[in-house]
Amino acid sequence: MAVPPPAGLRARPAAPPRSASPTAFSRWRALLPDLAAGLLFLLLPPLYFWRLLTPYQPDQMTLVEGDFNVEFFPLARAVAAIVRGGELPLWNPWSDAGQPLLADPQTAFWYPLNWVLPWLVVGHDAASVVAFEAHTIFHFFLAALFTYLLGRQAIGSRLGALVAALTFSYSGLMTAYPVQQVPILRTAVWMPLLLLCLIRAFERSSLRWAVGGGVLLAIAVFAGHPQLLLFQLYGLTLYTAYRLWQVWPDRRALLTTLGLYAVFGVTGLAVAAVQLVPSYEFMRLSDRAASHYAFTAVGFSPYELLLDAVAPRIIGGLPPYVGILPLFLAFLAVRFIRHALVPYWVLLATLGLVVSLGGNSFFHSVLYLFGPGYALFQHQERAIYLYTLAMALLAGYGAAYVAQPIRRADRVSLIRLGSLAVGGVLAALVVAGGLYIGQLFVEPTPQAYRWREAIAWYNWFVFMLLLALAVLAVRLLWRRGRRLVLAALPAVILLDLFTVSWGHDWIARPPDQLFVPSEIVRFLQADPDLFRIADQGVLNGNHGLVYLIPTVDGTYGMFLARYVALRAALPPERFHALLNVKYVLTRAEPPPDAAVVLTERFQEHLNRVVRVPVYNERAIVVPTARVIPDEGTLLATLAAPEFDPRATVLLSEPPPPLAREGSGRATVRRYTANSLEIEVEATGGYLLLSEIDYPGWRAEVDGVERPILRANYALRAIPLQPGDRLVRLVYAPGSLKLGGLISAVALVAAAGLLFRPALQRALAAITR
Repeated sequence: MAVPPPAGLRARPAAPPRSASPTAFSRWRALLPDLAAGLLFLLLPPLYFWRLLTPYQPDQMTLVEGDFNVEFFPLARAVAAIVRGGELPLWNPWSDAGQPLLADPQTAFWYPLNWVLPWLVVGHDAASVVAFEAHTIFHFFLAALFTYLLGRQAIGSRLGALVAALTFSYSGLMTAYPVQQVPILRTAVWMPLLLLCLIRAFERSSLRWAVGGGVLLAIAVFAGHPQLLLFQLYGLTLYTAYRLWQVWPDRRALLTTLGLYAVFGVTGLAVAAVQLVPSYEFMRLSDRAASHYAFTAVGFSPYELLLDAVAPRIIGGLPPYVGILPLFLAFLAVRFIRHALVPYWVLLATLGLVVSLGGNSFFHSVLYLFGPGYALFQHQERAIYLYTLAMALLAGYGAAYVAQPIRRADRVSLIRLGSLAVGGVLAALVVAGGLYIGQLFVEPTPQAYRWREAIAWYNWFVFMLLLALAVLAVRLLWRRGRRLVLAALPAVILLDLFTVSWGHDWIARPPDQLFVPSEIVRFLQADPDLFRIADQGVLNGNHGLVYLIPTVDGTYGMFLARYVALRAALPPERFHALLNVKYVLTRAEPPPDAAVVLTERFQEHLNRVVRVPVYNERAIVVPTARVIPDEGTLLATLAAPEFDPRATVLLSEPPPPLAREGSGRATVRRYTANSLEIEVEATGGYLLLSEIDYPGWRAEVDGVERPILRANYALRAIPLQPGDRLVRLVYAPGSLKLGGLISAVALVAAAGLLFRPALQRALAAITR
């Protein structure tokens, strides 16, 4: 069933008849407005973010310390180092004593736009930082372009699509934390295209549109933020349910809709299996495998949500803000436009608002108990994304309505609503007067600065309120002012959104000052030994990941559960000894007998490098093993002061028959991200590695496969025999092979369906 045209918009005059074969010039001429919009979308991001991109040093800024430079730039730097070294980024040897890298969704290695990063992020220098910033900023162009395409389909108006694209792309949500949390931004841009494909698939009963949407869904999976992807799936499922309600009780249409949605979802998940299967394995073994209500309940308070929706900088929150004029336009759409999709956008906005409240709404309990995947995530305020997209589309409908000739009955209603708006303006002015009076009382106090800031942003809200109403009043009262209004709508929206959010979370700092190797970094890099450090907040760049310094620390969304439990159960000295920690970096005052080998002043802190007195090498030969099936007892034994980890290795399961006691030595000859080679001389015993045990690691001894044992609760050990010489370990996870096979088959099938007509035409031409 086709979506009906907007009943609240006056039909356009019929286009003059065209010739059967229009010239190329006429086709391009018809596309000129769309191309102009695309050019605008391309120019706006560098304009908005120009201080992050400028080469002129006095004007240069970077993002404040946050996820961008603490987590995601170092992650991109690590991936680039591995890829440029000729390997796939399967394993991260630098963080948390080693953990999966590609299986972490936020690594986003399979995301097509990230394939250029290994050649852009070549180090921690200024050029690499700016390149990564530019790569991130490029997604604002995609967000605007994709929303515009959705608007052209859903609204049928270029102006409406333009307003929707600008409102969504530069909303408070998109310009706030997604710039810091890069996977959120990468994932966010694909929802408009997913909806476009689903709308087309349902309207045309088109299998090709469903398959194409599934391929785009896989790209959204690869973009790397599972929680936002989950919210997108909720929104897409809501649209499918809404479509089922539209076509009820047509049984054939119901089955067609369900079948197309199944094709869409199965195609997307199958093509993305190369990421999903390893990520599921990682999640199942991570600290996210089990969650609890309090962990998931964080969200907006109703007061915060309401205030930030109209005047965000008063208390500091940007995400719910879509601008003042778009709020009015969205209201006009809901009030005056009868379009088949408008109720869906209202439902989507409502879903986003309610879910973003988190535990402040009982609906959170329903989702926590019954929502697929919902209980895995925290920070439910990110669901405001659905509200933002829906409000942007509704604003687009409102803009299209304003651009059309206004009917007499609507004009009367608008005049009545205008009187209510005037009352709202007077109330806003009264509040402004109250704020000024309050400032007089707090002026001598420390709160005076914060009060003045709140008044300034409240005044901006009043100004934008007046400007928005003035634009709409001009359109209503000045019938010849249509062209002026058309130009004013996007201009006023950009003025509002750019002013409110511009410079948020930026700091005046040249990019070459972001990652400057300190004296401590240079000292660690100069040490030729193979070792790790324990960083207690001294190193920047994800605990030194940006400098490729191996640590037992890291900042990520998921950690291996066994590693977390091991760290919690052991005293720091034993933990450091087991994990090959040679130095502890700390700002705390060390004990009198600590071996402080270097100190360095940083701002008000004194950073210290403390040498660990006794620690295991990366690989040692341990003579004997002891089997302790109960893991609680095993951890207690491992933590006991009398236990000697160099003499005995603790196993939870009996070793294979080939294991025997013995002694010897081990030397690491080669160490890369996904493999290591160790030369041994032993009469038996166990090769104990200060490496985290994880499925997918395979061991060979002199070319013959040898089992890897889980040792000391979370580490790896390999039983040795007399005469063993070379031990080689390689990380080649079966989950990646299985996922890759599924993805390859799904891609071939999807390509066959998408390009079948072209192939049929080509074959027909060949056989003629």
